[in-house]
Amino acid sequence: RSCRHFSDAVEKVLQEVCPSDDPVDSPDFDPVAYLNDRFPDDASLKSLPTFYDEVKGKLHRAETDLLDTVKTQATTATEAAQDLTDAQTAVLKLHSRVSDIKVKASESEERVRSLCFHIRQLDTAKTNLSDSVKTLKKLHLWMLQIQRLQDAFEKRNFTDCRVLLVDALSHSAYFERFKDVPKIRELRERVSNTCKQLGWHIQNLFVVESAVPDDTLREACLAADVMGPEVWKAIVQKFVKKELEVYTLKFKRGTEDAKFEKTERRFVHIRSLLDRDERMIDYVFPPRWCVLQEVCLEFCLKTKPELTFALRESAGNIDVAVLIYILQKTIEIEKDLTHRARRKTLLAAEAAKERQRSDVEAETQLPDFKFNNFLLQCFDDHMGLYVQQEKDLMHSIVPDTLPDAEFTVAQEDTNLAAVMGGVGTVTTGGKPPSSATGGSGTTTSGAGSGGAGASTARVGTTLPSSDDVFVLIKESLKRASSLSRRQTLVEVAGVWVSELSRYADVLATTYAVPPPTPFAERKLCCVVNTAEKCRTTAEELAMALLGGGNGGGRLDLLPGPGVDTRALMQDFETVVDKFANVYAKAILSLVAGIEKECLEALSEFTSGMFITSIPKDTTAQDRSPYVLKLRRVLETHVFNCSAILERGALRYYLDKVAVRIVPLYTKGIYRLRGVSDTTVNQLRLDCRALEGTFLKLPNVGDPSRYPPTALTGFNKRVTREFEKMDRTLKVLQCDLSNHLVDFYLSVMAEEDRTVQHFGMILELKGLKGEELRPWLTLMRSKSVPDGEAVAPSTSSHPIQAPTAGPSASTVPTSTAYADTAKDIRAGLDKLKSKFQVSSKSVSYTHLRAHETPEHLVCRLLLEKKKIKY
Repeated sequence: RSCRHFSDAVEKVLQEVCPSDDPVDSPDFDPVAYLNDRFPDDASLKSLPTFYDEVKGKLHRAETDLLDTVKTQATTATEAAQDLTDAQTAVLKLHSRVSDIKVKASESEERVRSLCFHIRQLDTAKTNLSDSVKTLKKLHLWMLQIQRLQDAFEKRNFTDCRVLLVDALSHSAYFERFKDVPKIRELRERVSNTCKQLGWHIQNLFVVESAVPDDTLREACLAADVMGPEVWKAIVQKFVKKELEVYTLKFKRGTEDAKFEKTERRFVHIRSLLDRDERMIDYVFPPRWCVLQEVCLEFCLKTKPELTFALRESAGNIDVAVLIYILQKTIEIEKDLTHRARRKTLLAAEAAKERQRSDVEAETQLPDFKFNNFLLQCFDDHMGLYVQQEKDLMHSIVPDTLPDAEFTVAQEDTNLAAVMGGVGTVTTGGKPPSSATGGSGTTTSGAGSGGAGASTARVGTTLPSSDDVFVLIKESLKRASSLSRRQTLVEVAGVWVSELSRYADVLATTYAVPPPTPFAERKLCCVVNTAEKCRTTAEELAMALLGGGNGGGRLDLLPGPGVDTRALMQDFETVVDKFANVYAKAILSLVAGIEKECLEALSEFTSGMFITSIPKDTTAQDRSPYVLKLRRVLETHVFNCSAILERGALRYYLDKVAVRIVPLYTKGIYRLRGVSDTTVNQLRLDCRALEGTFLKLPNVGDPSRYPPTALTGFNKRVTREFEKMDRTLKVLQCDLSNHLVDFYLSVMAEEDRTVQHFGMILELKGLKGEELRPWLTLMRSKSVPDGEAVAPSTSSHPIQAPTAGPSASTVPTSTAYADTAKDIRAGLDKLKSKFQVSSKSVSYTHLRAHETPEHLVCRLLLEKKKIKY
């Protein structure tokens, strides 16, 4: 038999409403498969009757349930139909009632709308009636006020006129919207005519010959103030014109008082006029009229073209003193007028705030009258005379050459042998005796306090001419600033820059290189101090004038158009660099002087006689003669310079001495050949002695001159150089054996280990050329860099053969060590050309900030070529 199938939607609903796990209820139920599954074999057929009865029972129960359900559904459908009919009847009744309510609501809304319309009409009628009554009252009152105003004007009662004008103008503004009405137009014309007549009459009060009481004028001005700016501005113009009539006639062109040299009389006249009329102006005129300010402005407008004409007529015959005097008086009158005007403006604003009037805001917004730089513009084309005068004055102060009269510092040679204790040892606790000192670190000489021309030279002594130059610049700055002309101050500053540059050139030509005498050395110390003082003072002057290029300098405080100050700032920087260059070159000249004497003291040592002067089979002495000479030279020069140089300059000088002199000594050691153990021991003792001498140099003559913290860099530099040489001498004492390379690597610092340096030690032992190759190859096998040669080999002593070492046959010819002086000099010349420095001067601060010990050595080598001595 076939199984009935429903749609998917029906099957889904049936599953949700009547869920069942029975396979018979499945939509894809297959009876055959179900029976085969239930009875798979013959034995299972025994339970067939039971299965049949079970299925039959289920079927009967299903038919019974279905019949009961159908009956129940039939009864429910009848009741539902009856309920639906009752509901439809109720809805019809409700709709009928709602329709009746809607009709009644529409009728009620229409009645309310009509009622509101009539109410608004009544309200409008009431408002119009009230406005009409109010307008008629105002009109009647306006007519009465106009009549009373005319009566008060005929009686010249300005007090009543002012009160009635306020009301009349107020009503006139109210009836502005009815101006097309004939009656209103007539009344407005009457008010306007009355105001014109009143204003004309008040103007005439200030021009009549007969005196008018101040009270009458005050009331008249208050009445005019009500009529508006057009009326009272006309009154102010007439008053100002009348007050300046006498001035115009007195200083008319062609009169004696109109001449340029009589310009001060103009200023006296306006001051007298303002002093005379100030009380009357304050009492009569309202503050917002700015009458006093207008008088000042009109005076300036009349004076400026007259002053310009007088200057043009006097061109070529103007005395600079007269020009500056008139210019200063012009600045004073401008400041005076500005002060008077500003004071009146502030008083007017304060009075308006106290009264709390309706126009208080308008009165506080008064114009700010400033007369600065108004009349001064006339002098712009003639300030070249003043600038030329300043230039001539500066040129007369700055000398073309510096005579020896400025260098009277300790002209007599000090007996430093007595002062320094025979071999350079400072006596009396490190201070020179009283005959040569004026205190700790002070030498008695011809220089005085702050200048080199007094009776005592002290630390920081400078040339008197530098003080004269900057005193004059300071006075010139005051004069130029008082003129309140920005462009003039810039031009005068250009004069200062030019003269300071010339003074720097003069300083650069006043010393010998190197200084031949102790007096020349002290003279050079004064130049160093002077150059440093000029450099710092020039920087301070530029900062005060230009504010460092970022504003805030004195130029920015002066009135006038903006000026491009970049060129002036560059000029100041050039001058500062010039003085810094003079400072640096003077220090190098001092160092050149001490270097020259040190070379003379080292002449026996560098010539090779030092080795022959030490007997064999003897012990080393405490000090060699050349060490004593070097110590005397160093302490003599440092003591001589420390009496005058500033501490900063002395510190810089000592750095240069250490960088210059210590390499001289080390180079001399590398020139020796075939040194014995006794010679090496003596060299080590000498190195220790010289190291102690250098470390004591900063405080020679004054143990408290520098604290230990200030000498850290100097001490490190000196100690490092001598420690390197001491390690080198230790290696030199080692025998030529296979352990020499290992001993070198263990003794020398890592940064000092180079193949070239090791080769130079071997040269000191007497090796040369082919004998060096195996040693250098062995050193390179230890990954030691080649490096640069420390000093050229110029010795002409015979060289001994090595007693032990690696075979020379294993070293190629191309890697041989350059042992000739010619090859090494060529390498040094190539190095110098590679590191050639620019000739552009830099500031002392820049040098100290960026110069390293390596840079110092390179630069000093190059400077040495330029210095002829």
